[in-house]
This record gives sequence, structure tokens and C-alpha cells, in this order.
Amino acid sequence: VFYLPFFVRLPIIILLKVIQPDYPYVIFLSLGRLVYDWFEESYGMALTDVLIGRGKHTYSVDMDTGEILNSGYDIVEEFQKWNGSPICSKLFFKPEFKHVSGVLLAVSRGEEYTCDNTFFFLNPFAKSEFNTDYFNGIVYWKVNGEGYYQPYQNGKSLAHDI
Repeated sequence: VFYLPFFVRLPIIILLKVIQPDYPYVIFLSLGRLVYDWFEESYGMALTDVLIGRGKHTYSVDMDTGEILNSGYDIVEEFQKWNGSPICSKLFFKPEFKHVSGVLLAVSRGEEYTCDNTFFFLNPFAKSEFNTDYFNGIVYWKVNGEGYYQPYQNGKSLAHDI
């Protein structure tokens, strides 16, 4: 079986008119029956490694006072899979992904999908925006007014919880 990565198949899918260019398009991911454990972190934050290229946590420190001035994450273009294969990251930044309005991630393992185990990641560069009201109660990730990608629930920021 020949497999093409999704970002290569996406233009083909658009050409076949499976994705209508003026409507939101959401990708649904489920852990299904993974053969290894995956820790999704708070609110599914581990998926931001792939979607926006989140790297290692970093701190800015005032060397004179020892005070922590700021913290954040490095940005990486790709990272290594457990078997050494590269995984492309920053998918939301890629022009091929402008037709993807968001990714819905279900981290349930053999249980019903609930607001506690399902997370929605909005693509800040999407051609068609998605109305988060459709997912009432589900934690969703979006860019705030200051440019930070962070989790929300029912319109309220959850950034202080991560």
C-alpha cells in the first residue's frame, strides 16, 4: 500500500471537491486502539507539537536578580518519532492547511466522547472560520488578542490552568 501524507493528499481532496472552499472543514482524530500510551497533557496540549510546532519549554531569566521574566516554548519545524522518522510540525502554518478550519481530537480510550476527553484546535490561518458555539462545553484552542494560542471553554480562557 502506498501512503501519502495528509498535507500532500489535501490539495487532491480539494480538487475532487470533497472540501468545499467556502465552508469550514474539520479533521477528526481519535486515539482509537493505540498500541502505546500517549499522554495528551492538559486539554490535549500535546497535539500543539504537530499543529503549531511547540518545542521545549523555555524561561527568560534576569541574570542580575534571578527573577523569571517570561516563559514560553521553542518552535520546531519537525521532531522525531519514536522510531527516528521525522514528523512534520507547524501544520497550521502550511498553505496546504488553509482549508482546514480545525482539528477535533478525542482522547477517549474505549469510552464515550465527552467534554472531558474531546478538544478542538482552531486553525488561526483557516480560510473559513469555524463557530465554536457548535461545540458548547468542549475545550477549544485559539489565538487570543495578544497572539497566544491557548485553550478556552465556553468563551473563557483556561490559560491559567496549563
